[in-house]
Amino acid sequence: MTREIRDNLLKVTKALPETAETVYTDEIDLGAGEKVAGMDLLISAPALAVGELGDGDTMTYEVQTDSDPLFLYPRIVIPAALVQEGADGAGAAAATRRFALPSDADQYVRVAVTADGANDAADKSVTLEVLL
Repeated sequence: MTREIRDNLLKVTKALPETAETVYTDEIDLGAGEKVAGMDLLISAPALAVGELGDGDTMTYEVQTDSDPLFLYPRIVIPAALVQEGADGAGAAAATRRFALPSDADQYVRVAVTADGANDAADKSVTLEVLL
């Protein structure tokens, strides 16, 4: 069964990096204890023009969890969950990726977005949602 229930309390957005750096969404609290079987994560990345993602540059999205909302010791549970690469002077198309939440995920989840180029994409945002 595909999960499609959306809850705005389980949705966060974050501006993308403005240089070659990493930014993090706010955490989503999944609750303590065992996670709901079939709980899905949806990452939505915007279309990026060549000025926001140059040829050969990448924007890499990874899913992290932690038992602490401060993410003192984050655990990468889905590395390179989504990767956008600039090409042919056109930037990158919008993209979404849906993943089953690992059963051993910690209480808090977030997305780390790393840009490897010096272009400014801070006027665009990534969205992370939990689908029930």
